Amino acid sequence: MTLDSLYETLTFAHLSTIGPAFLMASYMIMTKKGSGQHKRAMIALYVGGMLVAGGFTIVPRRFLGALVFS
Repeated sequence: MTLDSLYETLTFAHLSTIGPAFLMASYMIMTKKGSGQHKRAMIALYVGGMLVAGGFTIVPRRFLGALVFS
């Protein structure tokens, strides 16, 4: 696999580092502020992750997107 073919296969979702950043922030909240805010942060991370992953799944040029939009 060459660097050019690797670049063509990577999308924004592959290059995004927002998930690990939210996990670290959630851990810091858990250790300093308590479980209530940690619970809300983890729920937001899960729901946001599902929405982002679902959004990238139905992009029109992808397989599932082609099934949905055609």
